[in-house]
Amino acid sequence: MDGTAAEPAVLRDGAGRGPAAGDGDDYAPFTGKALPGQGMLTQVVRAALAEQGLGSTLEWLPWNRGYLKTRRGEYDGTFPYVRSPQREADFLYSAPLYVTEQHLFSRTEDRIEIGDLPGLAGRRLCYPLGWQPPQAIQELIEAGVLQRHSPLGLKECAQLLLLQRDDLFLADRGLGESALRAIGAEAGQFHR
Repeated sequence: MDGTAAEPAVLRDGAGRGPAAGDGDDYAPFTGKALPGQGMLTQVVRAALAEQGLGSTLEWLPWNRGYLKTRRGEYDGTFPYVRSPQREADFLYSAPLYVTEQHLFSRTEDRIEIGDLPGLAGRRLCYPLGWQPPQAIQELIEAGVLQRHSPLGLKECAQLLLLQRDDLFLADRGLGESALRAIGAEAGQFHR
Protein backbone atom coordinates (compact mmCIF):
# COMPACT_ATOMS: atom_id res chain seq x y z
CA MET A 1 0.00 0.00 0.00
CA ASP A 2 1.36 3.38 -0.89
CA GLY A 3 -0.14 5.25 2.01
CA THR A 4 -0.21 4.84 5.75
CA ALA A 5 -2.59 4.37 8.56
CA ALA A 6 -3.74 5.37 11.99
CA GLU A 7 -3.88 2.80 14.79
CA PRO A 8 -2.45 -0.66 14.03
CA ALA A 9 -4.31 -3.89 14.20
CA VAL A 10 -2.37 -6.94 15.23
CA LEU A 11 -2.68 -10.49 13.94
CA ARG A 12 -1.64 -13.56 15.89
CA ASP A 13 -0.97 -16.82 14.12
CA GLY A 14 -2.94 -19.92 15.01
CA ALA A 15 -0.18 -21.10 17.37
CA GLY A 16 -0.73 -18.02 19.52
CA ARG A 17 2.75 -16.61 18.91
CA GLY A 18 2.98 -12.91 18.17
CA PRO A 19 0.51 -10.81 16.21
CA ALA A 20 0.98 -9.25 12.84
CA ALA A 21 0.56 -5.56 13.45
CA GLY A 22 -1.40 -3.79 10.83
CA ASP A 23 -2.91 -0.53 9.92
CA GLY A 24 -5.63 0.05 12.25
CA ASP A 25 -8.75 1.48 13.56
CA ASP A 26 -10.31 4.55 11.97
CA TYR A 27 -8.66 4.11 8.57
CA ALA A 28 -11.77 3.65 6.45
CA PRO A 29 -12.24 1.92 4.10
CA PHE A 30 -8.99 0.01 4.62
CA THR A 31 -9.13 -1.01 8.29
CA GLY A 32 -11.30 -0.22 11.28
CA LYS A 33 -13.06 -2.04 14.09
CA ALA A 34 -16.49 -0.75 13.07
CA LEU A 35 -16.15 -1.45 9.34
CA PRO A 36 -17.67 -4.51 7.67
CA GLY A 37 -15.06 -7.26 7.98
CA GLN A 38 -12.93 -4.69 9.86
CA GLY A 39 -12.00 -3.11 6.54
CA MET A 40 -11.14 -4.20 3.03
CA LEU A 41 -7.41 -4.71 3.66
CA THR A 42 -8.07 -6.67 6.84
CA GLN A 43 -10.28 -8.95 4.73
CA VAL A 44 -7.52 -9.34 2.12
CA VAL A 45 -4.91 -10.22 4.75
CA ARG A 46 -7.19 -12.70 6.50
CA ALA A 47 -8.13 -14.35 3.18
CA ALA A 48 -4.45 -14.66 2.20
CA LEU A 49 -3.60 -16.27 5.55
CA ALA A 50 -6.60 -18.61 5.35
CA GLU A 51 -5.60 -19.66 1.83
CA GLN A 52 -2.27 -20.76 3.31
CA GLY A 53 -4.03 -22.62 6.12
CA LEU A 54 -2.94 -20.08 8.75
CA GLY A 55 -5.27 -18.90 11.48
CA SER A 56 -5.05 -15.40 12.91
CA THR A 57 -6.30 -13.20 15.71
CA LEU A 58 -6.63 -9.47 15.22
CA GLU A 59 -5.70 -7.04 17.98
CA TRP A 60 -5.83 -3.23 17.85
CA LEU A 61 -2.94 -1.20 19.24
CA PRO A 62 -1.71 2.39 18.94
CA TRP A 63 0.43 2.84 15.81
CA ASN A 64 3.86 3.15 17.34
CA ARG A 65 3.31 0.40 19.89
CA GLY A 66 2.20 -2.08 17.22
CA TYR A 67 5.15 -1.17 15.02
CA LEU A 68 7.71 -1.50 17.83
CA LYS A 69 6.25 -4.74 19.16
CA THR A 70 6.31 -6.24 15.68
CA ARG A 71 9.93 -5.15 15.24
CA ARG A 72 10.80 -6.83 18.57
CA GLY A 73 9.20 -10.07 17.37
CA GLU A 74 6.16 -9.95 19.64
CA TYR A 75 3.97 -9.89 16.54
CA ASP A 76 4.22 -11.92 13.36
CA GLY A 77 3.82 -9.04 10.93
CA THR A 78 2.09 -5.79 10.16
CA PHE A 79 -0.11 -4.29 7.47
CA PRO A 80 -0.35 -1.98 5.61
CA TYR A 81 2.74 0.17 5.90
CA VAL A 82 4.42 2.22 3.20
CA ARG A 83 7.84 0.95 2.19
CA SER A 84 10.82 2.97 3.34
CA PRO A 85 14.51 2.06 3.55
CA GLN A 86 14.31 1.93 7.37
CA ARG A 87 11.24 -0.29 7.34
CA GLU A 88 12.74 -2.55 4.68
CA ALA A 89 15.73 -3.05 6.98
CA ASP A 90 13.38 -4.23 9.75
CA PHE A 91 10.65 -6.08 7.85
CA LEU A 92 9.97 -8.22 4.80
CA TYR A 93 7.27 -6.86 2.50
CA SER A 94 4.66 -8.68 0.46
CA ALA A 95 3.46 -7.35 -2.85
CA PRO A 96 1.35 -4.22 -2.28
CA LEU A 97 -2.12 -4.92 -0.93
CA TYR A 98 -3.43 -1.71 -2.43
CA VAL A 99 -1.82 1.22 -4.24
CA THR A 100 -3.12 4.69 -3.50
CA GLU A 101 -2.66 8.03 -5.18
CA GLN A 102 -1.80 10.79 -2.74
CA HIS A 103 -3.57 14.16 -2.97
CA LEU A 104 -2.75 17.48 -1.34
CA PHE A 105 -5.63 18.96 0.63
CA SER A 106 -5.50 22.69 1.33
CA ARG A 107 -8.00 25.44 2.14
CA THR A 108 -9.92 26.80 -0.85
CA GLU A 109 -8.70 30.34 -0.17
CA ASP A 110 -5.07 29.11 0.03
CA ARG A 111 -4.85 26.63 -2.86
CA ILE A 112 -1.70 24.51 -2.92
CA GLU A 113 -0.94 22.35 -5.94
CA ILE A 114 1.14 19.15 -5.96
CA GLY A 115 3.12 20.48 -8.94
CA ASP A 116 4.45 23.38 -6.89
CA LEU A 117 6.54 21.45 -4.34
CA PRO A 118 9.34 24.08 -4.28
CA GLY A 119 6.68 26.70 -3.49
CA LEU A 120 5.93 24.95 -0.19
CA ALA A 121 8.75 26.78 1.62
CA GLY A 122 7.68 27.66 5.14
CA ARG A 123 4.38 25.78 4.88
CA ARG A 124 3.16 23.46 7.60
CA LEU A 125 2.24 19.91 6.54
CA CYS A 126 -0.04 17.87 8.75
CA TYR A 127 0.79 14.18 8.36
CA PRO A 128 -0.24 11.74 11.10
CA LEU A 129 2.19 10.14 13.50
CA GLY A 130 3.62 6.93 12.08
CA TRP A 131 2.74 7.74 8.46
CA GLN A 132 5.61 7.69 5.96
CA PRO A 133 5.49 10.65 3.56
CA PRO A 134 6.27 10.15 -0.13
CA GLN A 135 9.99 10.53 -0.87
CA ALA A 136 9.70 14.00 -2.47
CA ILE A 137 7.80 15.33 0.56
CA GLN A 138 10.18 13.64 3.01
CA GLU A 139 13.13 15.34 1.28
CA LEU A 140 11.44 18.74 1.69
CA ILE A 141 10.87 18.03 5.39
CA GLU A 142 14.48 16.94 5.91
CA ALA A 143 15.75 20.03 4.06
CA GLY A 144 13.66 22.26 6.34
CA VAL A 145 11.61 23.58 3.41
CA LEU A 146 8.39 22.09 4.77
CA GLN A 147 7.48 21.79 8.45
CA ARG A 148 5.81 18.56 9.55
CA HIS A 149 3.19 18.42 12.28
CA SER A 150 2.17 14.90 13.36
CA PRO A 151 -1.07 14.50 15.30
CA LEU A 152 -2.53 11.06 15.96
CA GLY A 153 -4.83 10.85 12.95
CA LEU A 154 -6.07 12.31 9.70
CA LYS A 155 -9.27 13.72 11.24
CA GLU A 156 -7.05 15.89 13.43
CA CYS A 157 -5.21 17.07 10.31
CA ALA A 158 -8.48 18.03 8.64
CA GLN A 159 -9.53 19.95 11.75
CA LEU A 160 -6.14 21.71 12.05
CA LEU A 161 -6.33 22.71 8.39
CA LEU A 162 -9.82 24.11 8.93
CA LEU A 163 -8.54 26.06 11.97
CA GLN A 164 -5.63 27.39 9.86
CA ARG A 165 -3.05 25.89 12.21
CA ASP A 166 -1.65 23.78 9.34
CA ASP A 167 -1.50 24.61 5.64
CA LEU A 168 -2.01 21.24 3.99
CA PHE A 169 -2.31 17.52 4.49
CA LEU A 170 -1.60 14.64 2.16
CA ALA A 171 -3.83 11.59 1.83
CA ASP A 172 -5.49 9.14 -0.47
CA ARG A 173 -8.50 10.97 -1.91
CA GLY A 174 -11.03 8.71 -0.18
CA LEU A 175 -9.26 8.92 3.18
CA GLY A 176 -8.95 12.69 2.96
CA GLU A 177 -12.57 13.16 2.02
CA SER A 178 -13.63 10.78 4.80
CA ALA A 179 -11.63 12.84 7.32
CA LEU A 180 -13.26 16.04 6.07
CA ARG A 181 -16.75 14.51 6.37
CA ALA A 182 -15.93 13.26 9.87
CA ILE A 183 -15.29 16.81 11.08
CA GLY A 184 -18.37 18.17 9.32
CA ALA A 185 -16.43 20.25 6.80
CA GLU A 186 -18.22 21.45 3.68
CA ALA A 187 -16.74 20.35 0.34
CA GLY A 188 -16.20 23.94 -0.77
CA GLN A 189 -13.89 24.70 2.17
CA PHE A 190 -11.06 22.56 0.81
CA HIS A 191 -9.07 22.23 -2.38
CA ARG A 192 -7.77 18.83 -3.51
